Amino acid sequence: MLLATLLVMWATTQPQAENDYWLLSRIGQSIWIHQSIPSTLLFPYTEARDFHYNAHEWLPALLFFAFNRLFEQATLGFLLGILGVFLFAALSFTAYRRSGNSLSLSLGLGLLAMLGQNYRHFLRPELFTLFFLLAYLVSLEQLIKKLSTINILMPIGLAALWANTHGSFILTLPLALIYTIDRMQYYGKCEASSQNIPNRLNLYAAFWLTLPLLVFMASLCTPFGIELWKFSLGFSHDSLAKKEIVEWMSLLDIRSYSVVGIYPGLAFFAINLAIVIIYRRKLSLRVIGTSMLFLALAAWGNRFLVYQGIIFCWVASLLFGAGTNTGNWKSEYKRLLILFVATAIGLLFCYKFGNMNAASPFNARSNVLFSHGISAALQDQTIKGNVFNSYDLGGELIYRGYPRLKPSIDSRIDSYGDQYYFWHESLLDEPYKFQAFISRWNVQYLLLTRPDFDRWQKMPLTVKNLCNLVATDHLIFFHQCRATAEP
Repeated sequence: MLLATLLVMWATTQPQAENDYWLLSRIGQSIWIHQSIPSTLLFPYTEARDFHYNAHEWLPALLFFAFNRLFEQATLGFLLGILGVFLFAALSFTAYRRSGNSLSLSLGLGLLAMLGQNYRHFLRPELFTLFFLLAYLVSLEQLIKKLSTINILMPIGLAALWANTHGSFILTLPLALIYTIDRMQYYGKCEASSQNIPNRLNLYAAFWLTLPLLVFMASLCTPFGIELWKFSLGFSHDSLAKKEIVEWMSLLDIRSYSVVGIYPGLAFFAINLAIVIIYRRKLSLRVIGTSMLFLALAAWGNRFLVYQGIIFCWVASLLFGAGTNTGNWKSEYKRLLILFVATAIGLLFCYKFGNMNAASPFNARSNVLFSHGISAALQDQTIKGNVFNSYDLGGELIYRGYPRLKPSIDSRIDSYGDQYYFWHESLLDEPYKFQAFISRWNVQYLLLTRPDFDRWQKMPLTVKNLCNLVATDHLIFFHQCRATAEP
C-alpha cells in the first residue's frame, strides 16, 4: 500500500503549469475583494472586456485564490500530488467496499483508475469533479441500501455543490434518472413475481420518481440559476470547441490522438465497452446505464476519457470482487505480490520517463509554463501597457502582470466566442490587420508561444521591426513594440 501511494504521489506531483489556474486565482481575488462575481471579462483592453463572463467556476476561483495565499508557487505541485493521493485513497476504499473487502483488487483498480485520469491531473476545477462523481455514485448506492434523511440529503447536497464548481454538474441529472429507472425496474419485477417487497414500496417508488426533480432543483442553487444550465448545454455544442479545441474533439477525429497520455483512457474506453457487451445480462440496469453514459461522452469529446478509469474501477470492483474474495489468503498474498512488483516497475518507469504527460515533480515540460526568466520580465514594475498575447498565455499574464499589463485574450473561450477568437487568431496571418491592431490599441508588447512566434516570424520586415525581443526561453517569446499609425 505504501509503494502504491508513493507511485501515485510521484505521478501526480508536478509544477503548476495549467493556465486556467492562474486566471481563476485572479478572478477569485476579484470576488474576494469586491464581494461579487464579475459579470464581464474585465481583463482585456479591447471591446472584449465588456463581453459577458460565464462564471460557472466561481467557487474553485475562490479556492485557488486561497491556495495562492497559503502556499508558495513551488509547493503547488505537491498540493496537486496530495490531491492525487486522496483521490487514489477514495477510489481504492470504494472498490474495497464494493468488492467485498478484496485488498489486492481494490488497490489494483485504484491504481488503474489513476492511470486513466493522469493525463488531465492538473490544478483545475475538473479535478474536483472526479471526487464529486465518485461521491455522487456512492451516495446513490447508499440510497438504495437505506432511505434515510442523511442518505437523501447527500446526492442533493452534492448536486448543489457540484453546480457551483464546474459545468459538468449537468451529469447529476442523467445519473439520477438512470438510478430511478433501475429502481422502477426492480420494484416492477418484485411486484410481478410476488416476492417479499418492502411494505412502503409505494413510498420508495414515489421518492425515486421525485429524485431527478430534487437533484435538478438543487443544481439551480447557484448565483446563476437556470442560466447555468443554458450555458453548460449550449457550450457543449459550441462549433469552435468542436473544430479548434483538441480536448473537445470526438474520438472519430484523428487529431484527438495527439493528446499526450490519452491512450490509457482509450484502453479503458474499449474495456468498459467490452464489459457492457459481454456482461450485459449480469450487470444491473444502473451499472449499464452509467457505463453507457460515460462511453457516449468519451466518444463525443476526448476530454471525457478522464472518467473511463474511474468507471472501470466502479464496475469491475463489483463484477470481479467475488472471484478475488474467496477467503484463500495464499491466493490473496500472491495477488498482492504481483501488485507489488507491478507497482515497483511502474514507479521505476515513472521516475525514468515521467508521468503520462512526461512530467515529474520538478519538471512540468509544458510549453505554456512561464519560466523564471519570463516571470521576472513580466513582474518588472517598469513594464506597463497592452499586450498582444497567445490564447494559452493570457491566464498567467493576467496573474503576473494585471493591471500593469493587459491581455488581448485569455482562455475563457466560452465567453470570448467564436467571432472574437477567430479574428484574434487571424491577426498573426495578416500583416496589415496586425499592424492596424497594435496601432489602434497602442499595443506595447507581444507574448507568444513558439507556434505563434513562428507565424509572426513570417510577417514582412516592416512589421517585425516594430518589435524587439525582451526575453525568451525558446518556448515563450516576449517582445516590446513601437505602435505606429494605422496603415
